[in-house]
Amino acid sequence: MNNKLKSYAKQEIINGLKKCTELQVYRFKLMYSLQNTNKTVETIVNSIPEKKLDWALSQVDATVIKNSKKGR
Repeated sequence: MNNKLKSYAKQEIINGLKKCTELQVYRFKLMYSLQNTNKTVETIVNSIPEKKLDWALSQVDATVIKNSKKGR
């Protein structure tokens, strides 16, 4: 994945998490930064390995879609 795509994926993950509930963001933090959930979302997203970016983005997108169907 080139640097432009990595930056885009990370920004989309951050934007998607802004549309999630506090509990959903906390769960995301647990999945990607179990040792320190006090880190900011941006710090955690920037530390996600390249090979996991696609999966993280898919998870966040699915959650945002699910939330929009529930009217959150």
